[in-house]
Amino acid sequence: KDQEAVWNTLLELYLTLSGVGEAGSSETKKEGQGKDFMKAKAMRLLQDDKIPYDPTHALILCSTRKFTPGLVLLWERLGMYEDVLRFWISKDQDPTTATEASGEVMRCLEKYGPKNRYLYPLVLRYLTSSAEVMGRHREDLGVVLDVIERERIMQPLAVVQVLSRNGVT
Repeated sequence: KDQEAVWNTLLELYLTLSGVGEAGSSETKKEGQGKDFMKAKAMRLLQDDKIPYDPTHALILCSTRKFTPGLVLLWERLGMYEDVLRFWISKDQDPTTATEASGEVMRCLEKYGPKNRYLYPLVLRYLTSSAEVMGRHREDLGVVLDVIERERIMQPLAVVQVLSRNGVT
């Protein structure tokens, strides 16, 4: 437990020194590099399987400090795949991150969907949520529908209800 507390404190220190979650400041190039270095140290700590930090404590730290890379890594490690998908789906609302977010949604589905079939209906609702999203994912919709049908993840009527809930499809 003592070792865990030390690593938790070190993670908190890295995130504090990285300036993650702080309001925008006019920093110099040197300060920015130092902050990036601290973010990288925080990620290395989180990625190391041998370091005995408390994942719940780390989740709280990453969440309160708005350290997205750490948060996503921890969700994936803890098997919280729906949270990862919902995070990327929410990022799609921001025009500056929409394209990246769309790609991440599909990457996560490819990675975690085969063992977590409950993710397919969530992604189906996302793909058909707006004309913009649909425009980026025409081929992906066919792939998702094929898996849903082949694996019998949803009843056909439920698929039709999702597809007809708005004027997108």
